[in-house]
Parts: sequence; structure tokens; C-alpha cells
Amino acid sequence: MTNETTDSSPVDTAPARPAVAVGVPNPHLQRLIATTQDGVVFINSHSKISLANRAAERIFGFDEGELLGQPVTVLMPQSRAEQHDRYIEAYEATGEANAIGKIRSVEGMRRNGDVFPLELSVTELGPEQNFRYAAFIRDISATANLQSRLLERERLAAIGRTAATFAHEVGNPLNGIYMTMQLLERSLVEQKNPDATVLSRVDNIRRQLERMRALLDDFRSLSRKQKYTFEPTELVELAQEVLTTQAEAMRRQNVEATVTCDAPEVWLIADSAKLVQVVLNLCKNAMEAMSNEGTIHINIIDHGDQVQLSVGDSGCGIPPSLDIFEPFTSTKTEGTGLGLPFVRQVIAVHHGRIRYASNDSGGTTFDVWLPRQGPTTDEAMF
Repeated sequence: MTNETTDSSPVDTAPARPAVAVGVPNPHLQRLIATTQDGVVFINSHSKISLANRAAERIFGFDEGELLGQPVTVLMPQSRAEQHDRYIEAYEATGEANAIGKIRSVEGMRRNGDVFPLELSVTELGPEQNFRYAAFIRDISATANLQSRLLERERLAAIGRTAATFAHEVGNPLNGIYMTMQLLERSLVEQKNPDATVLSRVDNIRRQLERMRALLDDFRSLSRKQKYTFEPTELVELAQEVLTTQAEAMRRQNVEATVTCDAPEVWLIADSAKLVQVVLNLCKNAMEAMSNEGTIHINIIDHGDQVQLSVGDSGCGIPPSLDIFEPFTSTKTEGTGLGLPFVRQVIAVHHGRIRYASNDSGGTTFDVWLPRQGPTTDEAMF
């Protein structure tokens, strides 16, 4: 007997595959998204977050499930948020993609307002309303900070070598001039009727020579290798001690200074002597930014794994076009422009960071972030 079939097409004996709606992650993909160390964020057609893996929540500092339903712009600084909304509108209208499908280095913003660098790749999934786009995010702040520290170290080392040569070549003749000036001044004072005009001019020469010697000392501080000793340091007491040493100078200038903190004590591993220099330098800069009177406020915040120290003043502010961390750059007519580069050098050795911003009411606030545990070694050389 002959077997006959009414359909000549091959028979598919493979097991049936589960149907997956377009744009919705299947269970295997969901497990992959959940376990990857990169952040993954799905966005709906209204630019709101429909799914975020734990890595994305950790990168941006949100608790589990807290990002769902939030506008995706909550992960961006304000300038990028405005650009994002305009870009999505233009893309939906024209289909012209300038960023989708490319890996870009951009800035993200953590929940606490901290702006950091990241690598971003955005993919269009399809017409599904709830899963319109997928964003893949990699936090590169650690790499960027390391590169920044290495570049800063190389740059300061080059400046240090130049400064050492300059200080040596200028220092010897300057010392000779200063000693000669002292002898001349003493001789004039010993005269019965010294010329007041000549005395005044000699005194002015002496003050200018002392200023030049101070400038050379600043040069030497950049050229000299600094030894760092890291030990438990209490930051609130350190800040209060700095203000105590400057109390008389502040009183003469009618400057009021305060220290506030969200805890009685804040401990971290740091070189306490170097941090005293950092706080002292920031306070002196704040005083010099105020002509006659004003306020200085030091605020210390414990963020758990890092500590934030802010020094704000009511002074004249800093022009936006000026990079005050650049050596020899200063807003003061008599400033050397070497204090803040030294401050940034100290903070870099501590694996911290510093930035500044203008206050709404005038003046400037410097924010310093320091890791609570400090560098991995007990001592460091820079």
C-alpha cells in the first residue's frame, strides 16, 4: 500500500519557540540585562524609563525600582537634558539619527547631583511604545580620573623642573641684592638726619624683594618632591583649627567664618598637614576676594564612602573665562597663581577632586571630594 501525503513541504520537527512581542526583552535577555555590569535603560515613546537594570541604578545612585516611570532626563545634567528633548523630537519627526547607533562620551548626573563621564550607546528597538529605545551605559569616571591624575602629574612635574631651574638661577643673585639692601637700609637709619624720601624708597625696595623671595618659595614648593603620610584625620576639628589660626586676620578685615557639618565628627584617611594647607589656602583666597568685610562658610558632608568639604565666600567671584587652576593664573594683582595648582596637586594625590562655582548671592564656593579610605598605600610621593 502506497503512503500519500497532501502537502509536499518539509515537516518542522523543532520544538516550538516562545513568542516574544517586538521590543520586549525575553527571559534569557532579561537575565543577561540583569547580570551585566554595564547599565541598561529602556525608554518608552514618551522618554520615560520603562526598565532599568541594577547596574544602571547603582551607577546613578538610585534604589532598586526607583527609576521606573522617571523621565530619562533625570540621569542628565540640565544642559544635556534640554538637548535630549529637542533631539528626540527632531528624530521622531525626520528619522535623521545623529547619535543613535553610535558610542559617545557624554556626561551623566547621579542622584546627588554629581556630574560624571560615561560612554553611551542608544539603539532604537522598534515601534513598541513601552520599549522604544535602549541605552547602554558604562561609567568611565574611574578611568577618566586616573588619566586626569596622570596628565596632571606629568604637567606639574614639567613645571616643577622649570621652577627648580628658575629658583636656582634667580635665587642666588636675589639673596645678594637683599643683603646689600639691608646694609644700605641700616646705614641710612644710623645717619643723624636720614632723608625720609630715600628711606621710603629703600623700604619699598625691601618689600618688593621680600615679595620676590616669597614667589621663589612658591616655585620651590612646586619643584620639591612632597612626601605624604596618610593617617586617620578628623576633618571638622581640622577646619576649625584653620579658622582659629586666621581669626586675628579675619577680625581685622571684618570677616565672619563658620564651620558646619551633618555629624559631630568626620574621619578619613589623609595627610592632615597637607589638608591643613588646602583649607588654609582656600580660606586665604576667600579673604583676598573680599575687599573689606564678608563671610566664609566651611561645610562638611559625610557621603559614606567619600567626604565633601565646601568653602564658600561672599567675595567678588571668579570670571567664567578664567581657569584659576592653571599655574601663574590669578584674580589678584599681587597673586603668584601657584596656590590653587598646589591645592589641586594635594587633592589629586589623595585621589579626590575639586571644582568651584559662583554663588547665586555672589562669591564663590569650592567643593572638595575626598575618598574616606584614601589611596591604597600608606605613604605617597608626588
